[in-house]
Amino acid sequence: MTTRMRIYFMALVGGVAGLTCWCIVTITGYFLYLVPRLGQPDIFDTFTMTILGGTLGALAVAFSDRWTEDEVIPSWILAGMGIGLLMGLLGGLLAKPIQTLIGAHAPLAGRVLTWSLAGELIGFGAGIRWIGVNRNRLLIAMFGGMAGATIGGFFFDLSGRILPQAADFTQASAFVLTGVGITCGITLAPALLSDGVIRFLSSADPRAQNKLKKAEWLLRDGDRILVGSHQTRTIYRKVVELFLPDATVAARHAYVFAEEGSFYVENHPDNTGPKGLPLQPLLVGEQTVIGIRKLLPGDIITLGSTQLRFQTQRKSGGKSDYLGKRS
Repeated sequence: MTTRMRIYFMALVGGVAGLTCWCIVTITGYFLYLVPRLGQPDIFDTFTMTILGGTLGALAVAFSDRWTEDEVIPSWILAGMGIGLLMGLLGGLLAKPIQTLIGAHAPLAGRVLTWSLAGELIGFGAGIRWIGVNRNRLLIAMFGGMAGATIGGFFFDLSGRILPQAADFTQASAFVLTGVGITCGITLAPALLSDGVIRFLSSADPRAQNKLKKAEWLLRDGDRILVGSHQTRTIYRKVVELFLPDATVAARHAYVFAEEGSFYVENHPDNTGPKGLPLQPLLVGEQTVIGIRKLLPGDIITLGSTQLRFQTQRKSGGKSDYLGKRS
């Protein structure tokens, strides 16, 4: 899936999650306000952010996996929901001290700060999924979630003051906007910060050719992506991030990684034979990779019978640098 399509679909996910959350909060929130203590702003924000976190966590995982992997794993959805609920609850619980210190004197600032913090924690929950690839993505996801929730919280509070006669519409819009903002922030921030991209070119294996026609994988500084033909899963994520359904690609074939602004490909130990030669083909251009090889824009990477093209936004000349074995 291209970056543009990924952002588009994740925006839809955020909108649906926000609208779903509003429906749940509206229905159950009525009972909260029947009890004076439960109707307090901090209780309302705690409840709201818990529901939003769980809804976003579940739907984001479900839709993301459906559009990128053509399958939905129930355990991943439950894990995403659970982490989202926990992060939303934690953010909501912090609403009380914020409302006590700020909300009484500046209600708008108190509400925006509350939602912003909750969005940051929800983003953190989403970023946990990529911790095995790049820990920096946690910070990116947190920033994206914070930005989206800040916009939604501002709109939620301000619109309720300006258009009280259309409270339902404005609140629903605020929830949708918050959901879209969080998912777009989480999805868009890494794309804007990425310098490298690997695009599928062709494969002699019909399965890879049909499944990966327009596939691309972003590379960010600090990423270490496992390439292979066997999809191993954990409770919340896939282990093989760059999956090639090619019979001539090893289960764990190679790593593609980025360090300090440079990009490399390296044989996986499972695909390394005598003298460091790959057991299954791994080439950059026409040269077999032994150990580690630096990638430059336009390089063609051959894994088994599948070809990928590496590209970057930076300009660089010359041929790929051969680094040999890792010391």
